[in-house]
Amino acid sequence: MKGKLQFPVSLCWFLPVLVFMLVSCGDDDDYHYPSVKLDFLTAQAGADGSLQSVLTDEGETLAIVEDASKTRIDANASARIVSNYGKAEAADGTSGVKLYAVLSAISPVPHEMFFSLLYLVLCYYSLRIRAAKIGTFFKLTKR
Repeated sequence: MKGKLQFPVSLCWFLPVLVFMLVSCGDDDDYHYPSVKLDFLTAQAGADGSLQSVLTDEGETLAIVEDASKTRIDANASARIVSNYGKAEAADGTSGVKLYAVLSAISPVPHEMFFSLLYLVLCYYSLRIRAAKIGTFFKLTKR
């Protein structure tokens, strides 16, 4: 068997894997992922319960051109959602958004009244703490 060339068994596994890797790593993938955002939104529904528009936390109202999630909520209601969405244009030329995925969110709707109330509560507790410190100061000086 000295003159006969022996083929290693480990090469039997390595060659197919190497060929597969070279063939599969081609650059012929023409699919481009859409530019999307993941954000908290307030969604408004129409009379049939389908989502009609969304309101961003910045106050921008966007019409829903396409809802790939086919989400339904109560008719003529609004709900807080977390959504993957991207800018889109309808066939008639109106611009809006396409919703790719929608989840219900357990979060308050941002509102100016909420922030005003939060400010008042913080001021109240700040004044109580200062008053307590001043009262303690006067108790210490009276002795």
